[in-house]
Amino acid sequence: MFRDTVEILATTTFRSVDRKKQDILAAGERCIRFFSDAELIYVKRLGKDSGFGWTSLAARGEGKSWKVTHLAWAQTVLSPLIVNRMTQRIREVNLTLSKIYTNLGQESGKRFLPPQWRIDSTTTLPTYIYEPATAARFYARSIKELNAVLQTYLLGTGFDAVRADNRIEIKRH
Repeated sequence: MFRDTVEILATTTFRSVDRKKQDILAAGERCIRFFSDAELIYVKRLGKDSGFGWTSLAARGEGKSWKVTHLAWAQTVLSPLIVNRMTQRIREVNLTLSKIYTNLGQESGKRFLPPQWRIDSTTTLPTYIYEPATAARFYARSIKELNAVLQTYLLGTGFDAVRADNRIEIKRH
């Protein structure tokens, strides 16, 4: 785990998260390093072309092709922009669940109440609660995937999305 900021000194490649698209990281660009996977480093590209992806920043290239400009950092406050993104994602999931359950009801002639995520407004940091709680065990994989999506929004912030039963809590790490 790196969590530092590096400046690119010599042009290198930048691959999309799925590693299917390729772009260039030009000299002078900055990235936040998160972790490595084999020879690649997962980074957040900073600046006008910001985004997450993979690049090769070999240790032997430090000082030649890249340099650390800021050691590990973390935000002290969760950005409202990130909270809004997470909340919007929760709304999208709820809308999808409503549509699925409406279609099931139309096909079966029965009325089904869809499980929904709600935001616990009594906590300082966002907590998302899946209701009814009994449905969480049937949707454990979906909850795990949503947790992973929320975690990507939090990369480099000093916060984590922590899943427990029918809850996803945002916590400082």
